[in-house]
Amino acid sequence: MADFFAMGGHGTFIWLSYGIVFLALIIIAIMSFIELRSLEAKLNKLKRNNKRSSKTTDTPENNSTGKV
Repeated sequence: MADFFAMGGHGTFIWLSYGIVFLALIIIAIMSFIELRSLEAKLNKLKRNNKRSSKTTDTPENNSTGKV
């Protein structure tokens, strides 16, 4: 088993490379999750603003569709 981890004397380089890649993937996943939450918050804010503005402009005088 020790020979497997040593990998012919290159184990340190190989396992360090795996560790760096794994750490990079974790960081990317965390950053993606944070960005997703941020974009969802922005989208919800836009939806709320759109609903609020559509309520004020859907009066018969301001209705652009011509329907009452």
